[in-house]
Amino acid sequence: MNYDYLTEGELMREVSALAKQMSALSSQAEKLSALQKDKKVPSAIYGEIFEDLVNKIGSSRRTIDAVMVATRDRANEVGEEASRLKTQLELLEVRHAIGSVSDDKYKVWSEHALNQLQKSENMVKEMKGLIAIMQGCLNRFTAEKLASPQPTAKAIPVDQVEQAIKEEVVQANSPVTKEVERSPQPPGGERACQRCGNKGPPMAHFCSNCGSRL
Repeated sequence: MNYDYLTEGELMREVSALAKQMSALSSQAEKLSALQKDKKVPSAIYGEIFEDLVNKIGSSRRTIDAVMVATRDRANEVGEEASRLKTQLELLEVRHAIGSVSDDKYKVWSEHALNQLQKSENMVKEMKGLIAIMQGCLNRFTAEKLASPQPTAKAIPVDQVEQAIKEEVVQANSPVTKEVERSPQPPGGERACQRCGNKGPPMAHFCSNCGSRL
C-alpha cells in the first residue's frame, strides 16, 4: 500500500490502528515469555502460539517500515507548513502595525493563520508520538527474545520397542541370570560358584567343590 497518497487524517488513522496492533502484539509476546519461563504453558501450545506471534510480528514490521517512512515525511511537510504560517503571521503583524492592513482584515487573517498553525503543530506532535509508540514496540521485540520451542523427543519405532522388550525377557529368563540371582557374590572379594554356591578365592577360575568354571 502506498501511504503517500493518503490525506493527513487517513494517514493518522492508519498509524493509530497500527500502533495499537503493535502494542497488543508486544504485550502478548511479553506475557507468553513470562508463562514459558514459569513453565505454565505446555510445550506444544507454546510452540503453536510462538509461531503465530512470529508471523504476525514479521508482517507488522514490514508494514511499520512503510508507514513510519510516510509518517515522518508527512510530519516534515506539515512542520514546514507550520514554519511558513509563522512567517506569514509575523509579516501580518508588521503590516498591521504600519497601517497597510486594516483592522478587520488583520483580525480575519490572523485568526485563520493561528488556527492553521495550531492544527499543524498538533498534527506533527501526534505523528511523532505515534512513531515513538511503534518504535518502542519494535525495541521491545528486539530486547524481548522469545525462546524457540524445544523440539519434542523423537519417537522410537514400534519394532525397536518390541525387540528391546524381547531381549529383556530373554535375559531375565536365562539360566545364568537366575543362578546369579540365587547366588549373590559374597563380600570381601571372594567368588561364588554360579552352580553350587561354594565360595572360593577371588583369583580362582574353577569351583573347588563341583569343578564348574567360574
